[in-house]
Formats: sequence, structure tokens, C-alpha cells
Amino acid sequence: MEIISKLRHRHLVSIIGHCIVSDQENPNIASSVYLISECVTNGSLRSHLTGMIFSETPFAVHEDNDIGSAHNAEQGDKQDIYQIGLILLEVITGKPTGSQTQLEALKAQLSEALTEDPDRLKDMADPAIHGTFAVDSLSTVAEIALNCTAANPSDRPSIDDVLWNLQYSMQVQDGWASSESLGLSVKSQA
Repeated sequence: MEIISKLRHRHLVSIIGHCIVSDQENPNIASSVYLISECVTNGSLRSHLTGMIFSETPFAVHEDNDIGSAHNAEQGDKQDIYQIGLILLEVITGKPTGSQTQLEALKAQLSEALTEDPDRLKDMADPAIHGTFAVDSLSTVAEIALNCTAANPSDRPSIDDVLWNLQYSMQVQDGWASSESLGLSVKSQA
């Protein structure tokens, strides 16, 4: 939760607190996790991610956005992981994922950029964040997003894997930001 609460981006609602409710029979198992976020008015997550005003422009709804409504917990978890992947793709590109065809095309482009051309990956990023990220950090998040949106639910990572990789990405980003500020300090002293 510490990592999530540190995320700051104009496309993300800040998490300001959390509450973990434990199972009474087994206090080591969380039965519910509640996130406390800043108040965001005038729309949905999608409308804020895409800069649309909810009342003016309806947003596309994915056919499989029934978070947690699967028949068993494992399917529900894998569906939630899929949704996390969709959100990450939208944060990376600054655009809604659109139809399934558009999503598959975006995933193919990201996959190709990851393996063949890191500069292309930078170009695919939301223009609002250009110059503010380490390419290695962006690559890690793109890989997470692609893994989370795997067609076969059993190929999707666990939430622990997603969180570990996001934490790693933040560490890379923090290291890059520190080196950037050191570079500016050294240049200004010269």
C-alpha cells in the first residue's frame, strides 16, 4: 500500500489511506481491503484518464469489465488483473484501449517496441509524460500491462507479481529521477 500511496500522476487518483479488515477466524488473512482516495468529481476513471468530461462524452465499456463477478475467487482475481492491465495501458499511452481489435493492435505494437525498439516505446507513451520517465521503468510497466492482459487467464500474473514489478519500476524511476536531478546540479555548478 505504501507504493500505491506514493504514486503521483495527473492521470491517477491519489490513495491517501487504506483499511485492511481481517478474517475473524484467521487474523492473518485479509477478508477485505478498502482504499481511501482523494475525492474526484465530474466523471469516472476512464473520463479522467482520457481527459473527457463524463457528461459530454460517453465512454466505451469493455465487455469483460465485471471486476470480481466471476464464479470463483481465482477467476475473479484473474479478471481483476486483466482490468489492472487495461488501466496500465491507458496510463502508459494516455488513450482508451477501445475495442478488442484496437487493444490487440496496441498490445502487438507494445510487444514489438519492447523487443525491438525502445525509442518507439518512448514515442508510444502519453505525450503528457514525455521526458519524465526512465525508459527501463516504462518498459517494466509495459511488460506488466501486457502480461496482465494475456488472453488466457492462467497466463496472467498474480497480484503479488504485479505489485513486486510495479515496486521495481518505481525504484528504477526513483533512481533515474535522482540521477537526473544530480545531473542538473552538476551542470548548474559548472
